[in-house]
Amino acid sequence: MFTKTLKIVGCLSAVLFSASHSSAQGTGSAVDCSRIDKSQSPLFITFEGAELKHALLRLHNNSRCAVLIPTNQLQGSLKVVRQADGRAKFETVEELKDGSRVPVVYNLFNRRGSKDTVIVSDGCVVMTSSLFPQQSIVFAIPLDDFKRNADVGVEFNYPWEEDNGSAMGGAFGHYVFFRNEYLPKRL
Repeated sequence: MFTKTLKIVGCLSAVLFSASHSSAQGTGSAVDCSRIDKSQSPLFITFEGAELKHALLRLHNNSRCAVLIPTNQLQGSLKVVRQADGRAKFETVEELKDGSRVPVVYNLFNRRGSKDTVIVSDGCVVMTSSLFPQQSIVFAIPLDDFKRNADVGVEFNYPWEEDNGSAMGGAFGHYVFFRNEYLPKRL
């Protein structure tokens, strides 16, 4: 098992969130990423419970399209992707199983003083994993992170933003948050 690593990153940059309808790069067709349950956000995180000094959180995909999540899950499958120049590129993409527990790479944001963001990863290998519509995954956060008044932010991206000339340039640029104050006080 990999040891937990923490990296301090510079100032918190603007948090981006996409509109419910976006245009796919290069296809010319509109992609419907609207919300399935109109009373919830397209992606949202809920508290599931606690276990051994960890809070268990559930990341829900309430949109009509898949999203890409950074994880430390090492089981993946190869996918052949055609590049604009006609060449083929092999990518490892993990399709996350609905309801499974996943080692998600997440950020800790402290809105109460610190201007730094901490990226938390269970290892040095970060895989891109697909979370499909109407599915969810569970991940664990040490309770000590919440005792430091940190908020949890999970980065995500849409498949058409991956490595094909989008403004995101293949980097994760959207966030879904679980605010520190959402954690039950009893913990």
